[in-house]
Amino acid sequence: MTDVTFDAGPVDGDDITLNAGTPTGGDITLDAGPVEGTDVTLEVGTTAGTEITLDAGPVEGTDVSFDIPAPGGGGGGVELGETSTTAYRGDRGKTAYDHSQATGNPHGAAVADITGLTTALAAKLDSSDASVTNSRTPTAHAASHASAGSDPITVAQSQVTNLGTDLAAKVPATRTVAGHALSADVTIAPSDLTTNPLARANHTGTQTLSTISDAGTAAALNVPSSGDAASGEVVKGSDTRLTSEAWRIDIAPWAGITTVVGTIGSNVLRSVDASSLSSMLTLGNAANLSAAWDIYMSAGTWAIDIIYRTVSGNGSGPVTLSGTSLLTLNCYSASTVRNNVSTTTGISVSTSGVKSLKIATLTAGAGSGYSMEINWITLRRTA
Repeated sequence: MTDVTFDAGPVDGDDITLNAGTPTGGDITLDAGPVEGTDVTLEVGTTAGTEITLDAGPVEGTDVSFDIPAPGGGGGGVELGETSTTAYRGDRGKTAYDHSQATGNPHGAAVADITGLTTALAAKLDSSDASVTNSRTPTAHAASHASAGSDPITVAQSQVTNLGTDLAAKVPATRTVAGHALSADVTIAPSDLTTNPLARANHTGTQTLSTISDAGTAAALNVPSSGDAASGEVVKGSDTRLTSEAWRIDIAPWAGITTVVGTIGSNVLRSVDASSLSSMLTLGNAANLSAAWDIYMSAGTWAIDIIYRTVSGNGSGPVTLSGTSLLTLNCYSASTVRNNVSTTTGISVSTSGVKSLKIATLTAGAGSGYSMEINWITLRRTA
């Protein structure tokens, strides 16, 4: 038997039901408060050796009923059967479960016991078949299938991927180049061609200067389209400076004198500096003696260089070009000085033509002399 204690407070008009399953060896406690005038039902199922205590407070005028099957009665409130609402025998269920977990061939079934298995196996290779066990060398392709064989295999071009396209891009071997067949490598000589491609006269188009080894430095300069060449350009044969205009004029003053004021002799004479053995023109010791040279000068800017000697007996005088004063040349010095150079730049010549270069005595030096001694005259065009 099971001891059941129920202490319940008053509960009005309520049914209290406890469904607890099948406790085995456990304590179940129901705390319900006062129960008064209430039917209380406790359904526990099979309880064996279990103490169930229901603490509910005082019970007054209350019927309390417990439906507890006797211990060992079985069933736990569920009927035995073979439907979804009944319980199955535990001994048979364990036997079926153990069988489901078994491995191997628990039923001892043979090949003949399984429908269709014998037929299916007969269609498979045996593990000892030579086709899967013998690693023999594959049989060579029959020589008779080659193009010269008794049964050659014929393949159309259309059966080979892209063969037709590839062949269309090839040159037939029957063609020739300059009379040479294409059956082998071809070497073409200049003599095979109507026009020698190596001859420069046969070249067309443009060629960069850097690829020409013998062009020279002048080839890198431009040629003016018209007129005279500018700085950095090549001078053409028609450049006026080559045909009619001089860029440098050298005058030996003792020769080629065009006009003389005074008499060549004691007043205007050619002499030699005995110490330097240099020739020179000496204008005598008087004022307004002169020598002039007619020269052709092109239009442009010029410079004049005069080499002269200074001594204590000399004086100074003007140097003019067609009446325009260029400079005053002073040939006086307290002691003799040779190879003096006087340079005047920026001389403007507006038109090309014959000009008259003139040197004259004018002013006496500190030694009261008028003479002027000239070694060389150079005119240079600078622009």
